[in-house]
Amino acid sequence: MALALSAQANPSNPVRVASKNFAENYLLAEIVAQLLEGEGIAVERAFGLGGTLICYQALLNAEIDLYVEYTGTLSQAILQRPELTGREELNSALTERGIRLLPQLGFNNTYAIAVRSQLAESLGLRNIGDLAEHPQLRLVFSHEFLERGDGWPGLAKRYALPHSVEGIEHALAYQAIADGAIDATDAYSTDGELSRYPLRVLADDFALRNKRAVRELLEPYGGQLLVHVSGMNPRERFGVAPIVSLTRHPTNTNSVVVVDLAQDITPLLEQSAEAIREQLFTPGQHERPPLKEVKINRCPFIAPIDVLNDENRQRLQLNMRDIKERARRLKQPGLMQKIRSVYTQPQQRLSEDADAALYQGFLQDEDRSRCQHFHVSRRQGDWPTMDFSDSRLLPLAQRMKARAHPELLGAEEQAQWQEFVVAKLYGEGDWLNLRRFQARVDELSVTLETAGEATKLGQMQQLREYGLALAARYPEPAGADSE
Repeated sequence: MALALSAQANPSNPVRVASKNFAENYLLAEIVAQLLEGEGIAVERAFGLGGTLICYQALLNAEIDLYVEYTGTLSQAILQRPELTGREELNSALTERGIRLLPQLGFNNTYAIAVRSQLAESLGLRNIGDLAEHPQLRLVFSHEFLERGDGWPGLAKRYALPHSVEGIEHALAYQAIADGAIDATDAYSTDGELSRYPLRVLADDFALRNKRAVRELLEPYGGQLLVHVSGMNPRERFGVAPIVSLTRHPTNTNSVVVVDLAQDITPLLEQSAEAIREQLFTPGQHERPPLKEVKINRCPFIAPIDVLNDENRQRLQLNMRDIKERARRLKQPGLMQKIRSVYTQPQQRLSEDADAALYQGFLQDEDRSRCQHFHVSRRQGDWPTMDFSDSRLLPLAQRMKARAHPELLGAEEQAQWQEFVVAKLYGEGDWLNLRRFQARVDELSVTLETAGEATKLGQMQQLREYGLALAARYPEPAGADSE
């Protein structure tokens, strides 16, 4: 939200403060007027002047000096340039018209969709997208909302809403919805009427694309019960888990540690951090502690647990009494600190191999420039030898040449590549050598054959043949140990 001020205002005359014709804008305009008067500045009020374009045109014509406007309305409805989202961009566009923005007022008032609470409860309306299943609903919106690109046209397209809609003055909409004359309307998120009338504001299905919205659901930690849908959750619960946030990850600010409340939490309370860490991070098929990470920058699917009705909970075999009791037990003193230490991993030893060390540090600017030159030359048919500062880059470039353009290898380079591949295929280290690869394929094949997974079993056979082809192409050195 911002203030628009005419650059043509005469300081010797009263400042003409205008407002749009709805309650919040009246209130904000009066606050501005009183602030000016408190500084000894004469004010002339022009409240309830009209809608957005009337107020804006009056400002352009120097008929008023100041009114409260919304940044979204400026970019979408007035300038019709939705790509302008920052204050500097907006100010630049407005300055050309003799107008500038004053500092923001410090709060956000966005559009929302409001439905009568009783109707929302009976139809199970929680998100905007739920409206699509009920085309019979009477949706009536303010005239400005109907005309704005980010209003009804954008909303209907985004959520595939099939409704026929009508217009209404915004000031009349709340009484109309309270009287049952209409079913839903647009609202401003800061409208006082949202508290006065029995209304439900529908959630934006796409809100969790914003990590700030995700964080608001998860914080304060332990503040509310949530439901999390993820492929990492048990399949017998269709990937659904009742969760509660426990703590922020100690090193990753985009990760929040949560607890699956459908599982036994006793190990978290009774075991040491070292024991929990070992069970959590050691590979294998053993039972793991009920801890998960929710990455707030990856659009996780989470919501308040009351989105699940009785039928959902019964089908998922979720006992709310047990879930609430486990959440209560997690408030044990010191537990948050213990779980944070679980995720505080010891500093890993940097790998000496260039492939394994690929993500163990960022490139310096000079090496970035050399890499760009390298790829430009490579696309032009040349394979330059670059003087990289980073010790990883030269062997990576040589291996790229061997993998992608083996025809360019000289005799010495071919010998070096052969030696490298053989060492990887038959040597021992923290990689999957050929022996372990073949053993894993055999293990998975037995499991898939038992389960009758014919398609995946065929894929395992292709992998087995690939391994045999590698063994034929790169034979094991004579005298090497083998099992």
